[in-house]
Amino acid sequence: KTSIIAGRDIRSETREIGSAFDYTHNSNNYYRGADHTEVGTQIQTQGDLTLSAGQDLSARAANVTSGGELAVSVGRDIHLTTGVESHDYAKHTKHTDKGFLSKSTTETHDETHDRQAISTTLSANSVRLQAGNNISVHGSNVAGTQDVSLVAGNHLDITTVGESHQETHLKKEKKSGLMSSGGIGFTIGSRSQKSTVEGQGEKQLGSTLGSQYGNLTLSAGHDTTVHGSDLVAGGDIVLSGRNVNITAAENSQTTLQKFESHQSGLTVALSGAVGSALNTTVQNVQQARQTQDGRLQALGGVKAALSGIQAAQALDLNNAQQAAQQAGSGEAAPAAFGVTASLGSQSSKSEQKTQSHTVSGSSLSAGHDIHIRATGDSQGSDGNILVQGSQAKAAHDIYLDAQRDIQLLSGLNTETLSGKNSSHGGSVGVGINVGQNTGITVSASVNTAKGHENGTTLTHTNTTLDAGHHVTLNAGRDATLKGVQVSGEKITADVKRNLTLQSEQDSDHYDSKQQSASAGASYTWGAGGPS
Repeated sequence: KTSIIAGRDIRSETREIGSAFDYTHNSNNYYRGADHTEVGTQIQTQGDLTLSAGQDLSARAANVTSGGELAVSVGRDIHLTTGVESHDYAKHTKHTDKGFLSKSTTETHDETHDRQAISTTLSANSVRLQAGNNISVHGSNVAGTQDVSLVAGNHLDITTVGESHQETHLKKEKKSGLMSSGGIGFTIGSRSQKSTVEGQGEKQLGSTLGSQYGNLTLSAGHDTTVHGSDLVAGGDIVLSGRNVNITAAENSQTTLQKFESHQSGLTVALSGAVGSALNTTVQNVQQARQTQDGRLQALGGVKAALSGIQAAQALDLNNAQQAAQQAGSGEAAPAAFGVTASLGSQSSKSEQKTQSHTVSGSSLSAGHDIHIRATGDSQGSDGNILVQGSQAKAAHDIYLDAQRDIQLLSGLNTETLSGKNSSHGGSVGVGINVGQNTGITVSASVNTAKGHENGTTLTHTNTTLDAGHHVTLNAGRDATLKGVQVSGEKITADVKRNLTLQSEQDSDHYDSKQQSASAGASYTWGAGGPS
């Protein structure tokens, strides 16, 4: 037998170890990261182990194992909690390419941050924890082969700790100077776009308490609370206190996506029948050069040659149409060849945000019976049982006995979506056409658009009581069952005042709206007119 005895406190603390790296080329190109973890105390004995403190016992990321009985007794508080493991990484790149009268820059940034919990674990053949004041178990474990009991003079809390994840991804691209606009045309100006994705979430890590073959007992002089945690026993599970609360934890996730683009400049391009055919020829030649497969290159060359023939045919056709018009046939001849120049800009941006909140209920699983008892106090102000978004399953019977009220409620899950987008732009241009309809065309246009979307989805996680034989509810006052499923061979409800049964309804709502407007005008001097 091993005993550790302190007149005041027993503290099991941690040491932090870690590593870091930094590959920095310059302020715009680097890869950095760091990993840290807490290492807790480890105690292992073959026989019985006793931990006794006159005041408090606290354990952080500790691992205590006994081959016999593990007995912890303190005058005040027992606190079992988690350590932290962290991982942080950041990578940034920026690259610039310069070409003939042009420059392009690509910049990226990726960053992640993770915080994970390292549980405290107490494990033995049998486990007994007793505190004169409070017992709190945060994201930690108490396990036994035989009976496991936790007895607190005041509050008993079995609860969760949060684990978090954050990430950011950014990409910016910018090109300026002389750029191809397809075919023979070109643009002198700038084009940029920026995309951002940000995400963050928190997930609750629950505690686990259980006995493989024996009973699990949780008892408090005041409140007993089980939040987002698991209780398991091969025999009975017994929970008692002035009030007993079994509730669901909440996990959350948020994602934000943004996109922006802007383009402006002067564009010069060919138009008319011959100009369009020549543009097609050049595009086909460019595609053939970009193709790596030999046979596809040959086919692309044939396509480009045919496009060149079409350009010559377009000129012959235009000449024929001009001759026909001169002969009085009345057929209008399109412009054989033209050049257009336009100065304009276009900007757009969009944003979408999604959020989710989902419940992670507590669970009670017993190989025999589950007993939940709220004893109340002499003033009659306590004595309530609350089970919310959680599950209880027993091979035999489930008993809920409350001096006052029993509330069995569902857990609420929510998902929301919101987004908005906008764009605007305009251009002015001039074109010269050569042929039968020779003329000069001046044009101008503007456009604007905006929109939004919003959506909300609500769903419920039901509370369930599932017994192999009997389910019994005894309430000194009221019993409320909202979003609950109760199953067993026999169900008995002894409610002294009001019994309320109500189902919960899921809902889904989405709406969106898009608006746009544009205007344009042109005037041709020569054979045409205003349009």
